[in-house]
Amino acid sequence: MEGQEPNSHRRAHVLRRLLTDLKEVQENPLPNVCAFPLNDNLLEWHGNLRGTRDCPYEDAVFHIILRFRDDYPIIPPKVILCSPLQHPNVFGHGEDGFICLDMLQEGHWAEEEEVNRVSTNVFCYLITKFFVAIHGLVICLFCAIYLASVGGVFP
Repeated sequence: MEGQEPNSHRRAHVLRRLLTDLKEVQENPLPNVCAFPLNDNLLEWHGNLRGTRDCPYEDAVFHIILRFRDDYPIIPPKVILCSPLQHPNVFGHGEDGFICLDMLQEGHWAEEEEVNRVSTNVFCYLITKFFVAIHGLVICLFCAIYLASVGGVFP
């Protein structure tokens, strides 16, 4: 029984944090981005990213899944891109797919990140039209400026 107590305490902390994130998502919806828990399971959120006007993915909708572990927010959620997407930093899709985005990697993740910011970063990184190559990385110029203005991290 003693071994379960830290796990249940950790789980309660994760669920409280995800409830806070859910409140933020509900109170501050984002254009072209949405994500909500699936069937009362706060550890799995499903969402959509919609391509912006005049971008290669205009009006396309890409489905994502965010999976949170019992060590969130210390460890980033796993972001699964369910829809196929041609992008230099997307390798496959579905369970075996991988999005090469620093903020989603341990060591680059900050505990202060929350679902709206993760969704925004993934959206900016994958969908918007203003990409600039800098030192071999693909960076969304529009989103880099936006995120810098709100104290966010660059995708």
